Amino acid sequence: MNTKTENRLLKKKEILKAIEHLNNDEVIILPTETIYGLSLIFNEKNQDLLNKLKNSDKNKKLIVLISSIKQAKQLGLLYNKYHIKIIKKCKTPTTVLLKDKNDELIGIRMPKRKDLKKIIKVVGPILSTSVNKTGSSYLTKYKDLEIFVKQNKEIKKLYWVGELNNRPSSVINFDFEVIRK
Repeated sequence: MNTKTENRLLKKKEILKAIEHLNNDEVIILPTETIYGLSLIFNEKNQDLLNKLKNSDKNKKLIVLISSIKQAKQLGLLYNKYHIKIIKKCKTPTTVLLKDKNDELIGIRMPKRKDLKKIIKVVGPILSTSVNKTGSSYLTKYKDLEIFVKQNKEIKKLYWVGELNNRPSSVINFDFEVIRK
């Protein structure tokens, strides 16, 4: 395994394998345009599992990655044309908080990585949260990610593309409050 900083896109074979893992409800680690994320198809049971892996509060909401605005609509999220413009046009990775029909906030982000968008287009929205235990720094080095995988038997695969030294996305809710910058 090449552990140098290369930041390549996933190859077609890797994309197909990631789709297979996600469709089998298996936890994988995927590169995003920010950092590596623990990833699963979006649903409440999977959110609980990821929070357990991170030692987070069971009810902590996680970011949902979507490949299109159509997917946001399928999630029952309430938004307007201005929200769509921000979601699509943000220059830096940005997670926006939208309300669902139950008036609960859900953080969504439309990644720019073409490989990740291909995966999400096939499997549907996925949960993504930084690879780390709550309260610890997110992991960027192959060796650290590999140790995390070995310590957590639920994780089926690490998709390594090189060291990602970006920071987590900014988070904005549409009451125009910046949550994380």
